[in-house]
Amino acid sequence: MSKPRVLYIVYQYPQLSETYIRAEIAAVQDEFELEVISLVPADLPYKDPYPFKLLATREEIQREIDRFRPDVLHTHWIHTHLPLVIELAHANGIPFTVRSHSFDTLFTPPEVPPVLAHALDALNGDLCLGVLALPFAVPNLIAAGLTPSKVRSVFPAVDYARFLSRAPNGDGVLAVGAALPKKQFADFVKLAALVPSREFNLYQIGYHGAALQTVNEAFGNPVTIREPVEPDEMPAVYKRHRWLVVTASREIGTVGWPLCIAEAQASGLGVCVPSLRDDLKEYAGENAVYYDSIEELTDVVTRPYPEELREPGFWQARKSDIAAHKTELTGLWYAGVSR
Repeated sequence: MSKPRVLYIVYQYPQLSETYIRAEIAAVQDEFELEVISLVPADLPYKDPYPFKLLATREEIQREIDRFRPDVLHTHWIHTHLPLVIELAHANGIPFTVRSHSFDTLFTPPEVPPVLAHALDALNGDLCLGVLALPFAVPNLIAAGLTPSKVRSVFPAVDYARFLSRAPNGDGVLAVGAALPKKQFADFVKLAALVPSREFNLYQIGYHGAALQTVNEAFGNPVTIREPVEPDEMPAVYKRHRWLVVTASREIGTVGWPLCIAEAQASGLGVCVPSLRDDLKEYAGENAVYYDSIEELTDVVTRPYPEELREPGFWQARKSDIAAHKTELTGLWYAGVSR
């Protein structure tokens, strides 16, 4: 019996800062026949992705649909390219699914992002099998007009088994992620300058890296700013550290649920999270350290991570295990196939 066919239409695969797509594909590829279309090239691609085709026009994608004959279309983000996915779904009578993320759902009702507002009729329609959303985003989407039955609440897509390790950790302090203003990595530099007794490493992903380097130099280079590594190298990076420090701009306020929190917890690290919103506590759990100012962490990061907090961290991270919650997505796909 042939496997159901799912066509991914995503924006800039395989982007290094979007490894959730990689984790999702790895979790479902044995069960489904997949094909991946990227609409634009990744500017920071990782090596050895699942095979994909770079197709920029509707006509090119339509030819691929005619050839592959997918049972379901799938995309990530309620963003710029969603209208194209909806148009293709309706033109071909193919059901579709959407996995939303933090940046596209962190809005405050009654505000409704334009792409979501224009897509609501289609998302509530018969061809939309469902929208997967982080738990904090579900009320936002429903308040914006999405039918409750269309929304599935799921934690982030993390390859938990790849990061899980109860072996001893090193004693470094880590930050990781895209070098964007919303991340406010300058706070990590400030913390490093206050704690010269510890090794501070920042694995930044491009973007505003030059500005961050200038800040680091002004503080005497207390942070080793490292080039990003391939996804398969990240488990070893985490194990060389004891604490992960997540920083965020309170003015911008759009840092969501970064994968690094669950990845670090699965790797045995303690995580320090800014007290931006209550929903972050649902994600990082009671075992995380929450702070209002970076200065509060000067003592925390010099101490070992208490074992009584470390063990619950493994269980908290497991909530993001894509292998465990992939059925929230695949169940929708099977429902589409059985129509």
